[in-house]
Amino acid sequence: LPHEHGLAHELNANPTSIKHWVTSIDHNGAMIVVHTTPGAGNLVAREIDLHQLKLEILGSIAGDDTIFIAPKKTTAIPAIINELKAILKL
Repeated sequence: LPHEHGLAHELNANPTSIKHWVTSIDHNGAMIVVHTTPGAGNLVAREIDLHQLKLEILGSIAGDDTIFIAPKKTTAIPAIINELKAILKL
């Protein structure tokens, strides 16, 4: 999408800025939930999806301020959360 170029440029110019949009990461043993500031859900989910193979996730669904992440293996959830924190610079 044309507007993604601007978003990617913003992230590349200031890669630490994304950490300010994530308010929490939690899980229930089956799914991982990331909460963001209002309006940042899709942008953070896009960054997560760019690392889908490295994270070993099936995908994510984003709302305004909440992202649901489906892991490939539920036993890998702690490792996925640690990798998420590294990718998002938390």
